Amino acid sequence: MFDFNKYDDASLIHNYDGFIDQNGNYYKVSHRRQSKNIDSHNEWAKAFLKQKLNIDDYNFNKFYSSIFSSVLLNGPAEILINCFGYVYYSHDAIIYKPIIKLPNPKILNYRVTQEQLDMLYSVMLYNNEDTNISIFYDDNDEYTYCGIEDGGYQRKFKY
Repeated sequence: MFDFNKYDDASLIHNYDGFIDQNGNYYKVSHRRQSKNIDSHNEWAKAFLKQKLNIDDYNFNKFYSSIFSSVLLNGPAEILINCFGYVYYSHDAIIYKPIIKLPNPKILNYRVTQEQLDMLYSVMLYNNEDTNISIFYDDNDEYTYCGIEDGGYQRKFKY
């Protein structure tokens, strides 16, 4: 049901939403323009955590960790992003603009890698999307990007 294969050729995955690991490998989650379940990234991440990373329980006891009690980790996709350093790449189901989430280094010190940015950039070029966005700049502290009609709306992800 889920595709857990690693892809490193942007021409093979540009029509898919997915995750990018720290080495720049792309994992297909769902077809980009297919009518889809809004929670497909969470479903894929839950299965990936269990089947590939052997993690059955990703709920953190907030009484033991003040860090996890103060941050927003609201599902398997957020766990994969901030606890394992993956990049989230998806599209809005109505206007098909990109939605990107990078790992926040303030949580577990994972930072987006150059390999991840290179893959993301390549996929966005294949998809004819605007790549002149702040997450590609060295001095950024942006962890999400939500594209809209006028080139993009960017905001800091608050934890």
